[in-house]
Amino acid sequence: MSCQLSVVSIKPLVDQIFLFMLTTDSPVGRPGALMNELRTRTAALHAATEALPLMRNLMAPEVDAAIYRAYLTAMASPYALIEPHLYARCSQALLIRLGVRPKLPALQRDLAALKIPLPPAHSDQSDDLLHLVRDEAEALGGLYVLEGATLGGRVISQRLKRNLGPQAETLPFDFLGTQADPSPAADWRHFSAALENEVCLQHHDPERILGAAVAVFDFLHQALSRSVSVSESRDWPQPEAAAARLRS
Repeated sequence: MSCQLSVVSIKPLVDQIFLFMLTTDSPVGRPGALMNELRTRTAALHAATEALPLMRNLMAPEVDAAIYRAYLTAMASPYALIEPHLYARCSQALLIRLGVRPKLPALQRDLAALKIPLPPAHSDQSDDLLHLVRDEAEALGGLYVLEGATLGGRVISQRLKRNLGPQAETLPFDFLGTQADPSPAADWRHFSAALENEVCLQHHDPERILGAAVAVFDFLHQALSRSVSVSESRDWPQPEAAAARLRS
């Protein structure tokens, strides 16, 4: 596995030599290949999540404030579990190198503005997460999911504001962001490069990052699939069908 060094390393010379001795036989051994493999491994879950009734209703032209409220409520419980768990397994120095910032406070501000109480956390889900992400290496995979959600959130925000029309002016968008906020694209590019460098410099097994990304994405997907959509009766495609279409 070769490494693209886009950050200054302070590792000893022996570690630098190790980087250049790594083989390129790994499917994630080329610059940018880890991010490509992460996208590939999580693609079916991405399609399945987009096909959930709640998400389809959120992106529909007839979306209303009630559906947006349901979305924020559904996101609150898994985010309150996932984000603190991932951040607790990373050093502050690592979080700075990755350029990540917690999004849960913004979600909590939106819920407070809408007078929506925080949903209770379930201890069994917390236990599940403990087994899915056990250390810093696996936390990197989980952070890929959350940072990707931040990037996608801007797309959702733009669609919502267009479809909601004047209603949008009465709703908070701290969590998803608005066009007035800095574009998340630059942060995503920084995170992508920093993630690949971190895996190389710390000699992490890429398969552990990939496995954790899939596990955390599935955890989020399952949480959203259990949520009650405002327009549950709509005949949206089911997640399994979406994933099958992607594989075919």
